[in-house]
Amino acid sequence: MKNTASNHKTGICIHTAKSPVPSSQQAPAPIKTDEPKSSASDKPAGPPNKPTYQARLGLARVLARKADDVDQCYSLYENVLTMAPDVHDAYIELADLLIKKEPMKAVDVYSR
Repeated sequence: MKNTASNHKTGICIHTAKSPVPSSQQAPAPIKTDEPKSSASDKPAGPPNKPTYQARLGLARVLARKADDVDQCYSLYENVLTMAPDVHDAYIELADLLIKKEPMKAVDVYSR
Protein backbone atom coordinates (compact mmCIF):
# COMPACT_ATOMS: atom_id res chain seq x y z
CA MET A 1 0.00 0.00 0.00
CA LYS A 2 1.34 3.45 -0.89
CA ASN A 3 1.45 6.37 1.49
CA THR A 4 -0.69 8.92 -0.29
CA ALA A 5 -2.13 12.25 0.77
CA SER A 6 -5.46 12.03 2.49
CA ASN A 7 -8.73 13.39 1.19
CA HIS A 8 -9.31 15.52 4.28
CA LYS A 9 -9.63 19.29 3.95
CA THR A 10 -6.29 19.82 5.68
CA GLY A 11 -4.57 17.17 3.61
CA ILE A 12 -3.12 15.56 6.75
CA CYS A 13 -4.36 12.33 8.20
CA ILE A 14 -3.20 11.06 11.58
CA HIS A 15 -2.32 7.74 9.98
CA THR A 16 -0.09 9.25 7.32
CA ALA A 17 1.33 12.28 9.11
CA LYS A 18 4.78 11.89 10.62
CA SER A 19 5.38 13.12 14.15
CA PRO A 20 8.76 14.61 15.05
CA VAL A 21 9.28 11.98 17.80
CA PRO A 22 8.35 8.33 17.19
CA SER A 23 5.53 7.16 19.43
CA SER A 24 7.74 4.47 20.98
CA GLN A 25 10.11 7.16 22.33
CA GLN A 26 7.48 9.53 23.75
CA ALA A 27 7.36 9.70 27.53
CA PRO A 28 4.06 8.70 29.14
CA ALA A 29 2.04 11.43 30.76
CA PRO A 30 2.38 11.55 34.56
CA ILE A 31 -0.54 10.18 36.51
CA LYS A 32 -2.06 12.63 38.95
CA THR A 33 -3.91 11.41 41.99
CA ASP A 34 -5.98 13.50 44.32
CA GLU A 35 -5.54 11.06 47.23
CA PRO A 36 -3.56 12.42 50.17
CA LYS A 37 -0.51 10.44 51.22
CA SER A 38 -1.01 8.42 54.38
CA SER A 39 1.18 9.17 57.33
CA ALA A 40 2.36 7.00 60.18
CA SER A 41 -0.06 8.73 62.56
CA ASP A 42 -3.13 7.48 60.64
CA LYS A 43 -5.10 4.90 62.56
CA PRO A 44 -6.42 1.75 60.85
CA ALA A 45 -10.00 1.96 59.70
CA GLY A 46 -11.21 -1.36 61.05
CA PRO A 47 -10.64 -3.75 63.91
CA PRO A 48 -7.46 -5.87 63.99
CA ASN A 49 -7.51 -9.28 62.35
CA LYS A 50 -8.55 -12.21 64.48
CA PRO A 51 -5.52 -14.33 65.50
CA THR A 52 -5.36 -17.58 63.53
CA TYR A 53 -3.45 -20.78 64.06
CA GLN A 54 -2.31 -21.03 60.41
CA ALA A 55 0.11 -18.12 60.71
CA ARG A 56 1.58 -19.43 63.94
CA LEU A 57 1.93 -22.93 62.53
CA GLY A 58 3.71 -21.63 59.45
CA LEU A 59 6.09 -19.53 61.55
CA ALA A 60 6.80 -22.45 63.87
CA ARG A 61 7.63 -24.65 60.86
CA VAL A 62 10.05 -22.08 59.48
CA LEU A 63 11.76 -21.57 62.83
CA ALA A 64 11.97 -25.34 63.38
CA ARG A 65 14.03 -25.65 60.18
CA LYS A 66 16.55 -23.21 61.59
CA ALA A 67 16.59 -25.09 64.93
CA ASP A 68 18.19 -22.07 66.62
CA ASP A 69 15.39 -21.14 68.99
CA VAL A 70 13.54 -24.26 70.15
CA ASP A 71 11.79 -22.36 72.95
CA GLN A 72 10.09 -19.99 70.53
CA CYS A 73 9.03 -22.90 68.29
CA TYR A 74 7.68 -24.71 71.33
CA SER A 75 5.57 -21.71 72.38
CA LEU A 76 4.23 -21.24 68.84
CA TYR A 77 3.27 -24.91 68.58
CA GLU A 78 1.59 -24.69 71.99
CA ASN A 79 -0.40 -21.67 70.77
CA VAL A 80 -1.50 -23.68 67.73
CA LEU A 81 -2.55 -26.63 69.89
CA THR A 82 -4.53 -24.30 72.16
CA MET A 83 -6.27 -22.56 69.24
CA ALA A 84 -6.91 -25.66 67.15
CA PRO A 85 -6.53 -28.91 69.09
CA ASP A 86 -7.71 -30.93 66.08
CA VAL A 87 -4.61 -30.09 63.97
CA HIS A 88 -2.73 -33.36 64.35
CA ASP A 89 0.28 -32.24 62.31
CA ALA A 90 1.17 -29.74 65.02
CA TYR A 91 1.37 -32.51 67.64
CA ILE A 92 3.62 -34.63 65.46
CA GLU A 93 5.89 -31.76 64.42
CA LEU A 94 6.26 -30.51 68.00
CA ALA A 95 7.11 -33.98 69.27
CA ASP A 96 9.66 -34.45 66.47
CA LEU A 97 11.23 -31.15 67.47
CA LEU A 98 11.41 -32.13 71.15
CA ILE A 99 12.50 -35.76 70.78
CA LYS A 100 16.19 -34.93 70.40
CA LYS A 101 16.64 -32.69 73.46
CA GLU A 102 13.67 -33.41 75.71
CA PRO A 103 12.29 -36.89 74.99
CA MET A 104 9.90 -36.91 77.97
CA LYS A 105 8.17 -33.75 76.72
CA ALA A 106 7.91 -35.40 73.31
CA VAL A 107 6.20 -38.39 74.90
CA ASP A 108 3.76 -36.04 76.64
CA VAL A 109 2.94 -34.37 73.32
CA TYR A 110 2.45 -37.73 71.61
CA SER A 111 0.16 -38.89 74.40
CA ARG A 112 -2.19 -35.92 74.01
